Amino acid sequence: MMTNISALLDAERIAHRADQRRLNKACHDRDRYARRIKQLQRENDELKKTIYKLSRAAARMEERRMSENVPAMPLNLDPALVCCAKLDVNGLCQEAYRNAFEHGFYENSKTTEQALISMGLELEAHSTQMKLSKLALIGSEVGEAVRAVQHGDDTGLAEELADICIRVMDMCGWLDIELGNEIIRKMEINRARPYMHGKKA
Repeated sequence: MMTNISALLDAERIAHRADQRRLNKACHDRDRYARRIKQLQRENDELKKTIYKLSRAAARMEERRMSENVPAMPLNLDPALVCCAKLDVNGLCQEAYRNAFEHGFYENSKTTEQALISMGLELEAHSTQMKLSKLALIGSEVGEAVRAVQHGDDTGLAEELADICIRVMDMCGWLDIELGNEIIRKMEINRARPYMHGKKA
């Protein structure tokens, strides 16, 4: 009889400890999610402030342009849209890199880097090789897009163009290149260039 009671008490204690662990984990997850929500709210508030400031600056620039009778530039990007575009593209780059990393496309790179570090060798040459390899992969996607055009496959062309963008964004995510910022910066440079700027296409 005492043995049965002892076994029941042991089972009860084990069940209680398991319940306590689940409760602790649930509390931890709740606190973690609460902190993340607060962080996202702060980031959202900062983004709203930035968009508001950019919109006000754009309005002042437009008022100044109108008062000085300066013709509008051929490309007139809404600062708020520019800000959102940068965030969206930069976020996609990080997501493309994360997805490639999780699917094993960086396993060989990690192994090689660890081997080089253990031998006291420089990583620069390996990094250069990685960059060239990724550019070659981008080129291979361009080749597949060309084949889709040759076969009159518009659906395949759209898919290959998406693959090109994903490869480019993965590389930018790996190298911490803020592609959204670079696109906007380059568009501003191109806007200031003369007609065709000496090119035929």
